[in-house]
Amino acid sequence: MRVPVYYGDYLRLDRLLSSQEPESARIGINAHDEMLFIIVHQAYELWFKQILHELDRVETDFGAIPVTDDAMARIVHGLNRVHEILKLVVAQLDVLETMTPFDFLDFRDLLMPASGFQSLQFRLIETRLGLPPETRIPFDEKAIDERLSQSDRDALRAAGARPSLFDLLNRWLARTPFLDWGGETFREAYRAAVEKHLARDAELVRADPAIPPEKRDRELKNIERAIASFSEIFSETDEGVVGGCCRNQFRLLFSSLSIVTSLPCNRRSVF
Repeated sequence: MRVPVYYGDYLRLDRLLSSQEPESARIGINAHDEMLFIIVHQAYELWFKQILHELDRVETDFGAIPVTDDAMARIVHGLNRVHEILKLVVAQLDVLETMTPFDFLDFRDLLMPASGFQSLQFRLIETRLGLPPETRIPFDEKAIDERLSQSDRDALRAAGARPSLFDLLNRWLARTPFLDWGGETFREAYRAAVEKHLARDAELVRADPAIPPEKRDRELKNIERAIASFSEIFSETDEGVVGGCCRNQFRLLFSSLSIVTSLPCNRRSVF
């Protein structure tokens, strides 16, 4: 018989809520804001863990040959989720900024030489997205990995030895038919087909008497935004070639798929 799950046990709250151990309290100093400092940074690391979890599936799906429609939908969904998480972690700075510089100085010296530069998960995210090591900006004339422990350094190097998401993307693009055939390019044919379907979708919304006026206006505005966003994709002039195809195709296809997933469910079938 299945044992009932209790909220606190499932979330391991006993461990989670006992994981904040201020250095100031350990030595008997009253530094109230150190608790905030710890919680904000622990929250960052939890969200970094989720981003890496999403990248695991994205990389698995992108590493398959072929990349199926279902896999592509998961990839777009996962990357959209990562995007939302990144917006959230940036917003956390608003909470951290409620701590004044003087409040920070109450305990900062107790944390030396620890630094956010030593966040392994953040470095793993950079590496797995495809940031080349030579583009990293050194801090105090030292490479990033010199600030890490040996075990973290080994983990970062292992991540750098495997294909990044950018590598997997380029390999996928190299397999896609973005070449000319019969005097017509896939790029332009794709653009014409999507614009045609978006325009037809707008006409269906306008002609459907069952749609309330407010909902009709909202859906038409969504379609107008989708058309504008899709048109911007083709305004790029950078046609750098990677693996025999345009680097811009990443922006083209992923932006297109994001546009589709942002439309009302009953409007997506035209794609």
